Amino acid sequence: MSFGYGVGDFLAILDLANTIRKRFVNAPSQFKSIADVSKTLSNVLRDIEDIYIEVGLSIQQQNHLNDASRACHDVLDDLQCKLNIYQELDPGNKRLGGTCRRVWKRLKWDQAEMGEFQQRIHAHIEVFSLFINSLNSHVAFATKEVVDRINHTIDDHIEQKIADWLTPVNYAAQQSDFLSRRQDGTGRWLLGAKNFQKWIDNDKQRLLCTGIPGAGKTILTSIVID
Repeated sequence: MSFGYGVGDFLAILDLANTIRKRFVNAPSQFKSIADVSKTLSNVLRDIEDIYIEVGLSIQQQNHLNDASRACHDVLDDLQCKLNIYQELDPGNKRLGGTCRRVWKRLKWDQAEMGEFQQRIHAHIEVFSLFINSLNSHVAFATKEVVDRINHTIDDHIEQKIADWLTPVNYAAQQSDFLSRRQDGTGRWLLGAKNFQKWIDNDKQRLLCTGIPGAGKTILTSIVID
């Protein structure tokens, strides 16, 4: 199956993301973080391309994909303009085809500005990743957390439409399901911990509980909510 006009906005963002990824090849070390996140975005978009080629998308899915693509185009355009400041064509450094290579100028990119670009791109990576999840399976319980974060960090109307589309999950039913699968005594160590007791007795505080995938963070969260 070949791409048609139905996903034209996606095709444009796929091409732009791939161009930016290539521009970061052999970039100085100060650009590693932004180069990595740009590569991740490009890979996620190519995963969507693979899915479309194999199984296709409904009209509604194509519309959602185009909405997400148009929203992402702004940040990549901004990044492309910024790269034009830090790179220039070197007539003395040519590729095999005879075209000039881009070389990096001896300029230092403001770290705060770079961090802002990373956050903006990360937000769109999450949107596209959730789109992939919606194609492959039902959206997981963690979707609500991501959607809430998108709602608070992105004001653009298009992203809001995507967030609304991703939220029709019955969280009460999922909460009951998680609680029904816990073993007797599960989470007792957390509920009795001093840091947890201090956190639950105070307002407006955050408690960070990390763990590898499969460690049981979702079950623990359901126990805390219960």
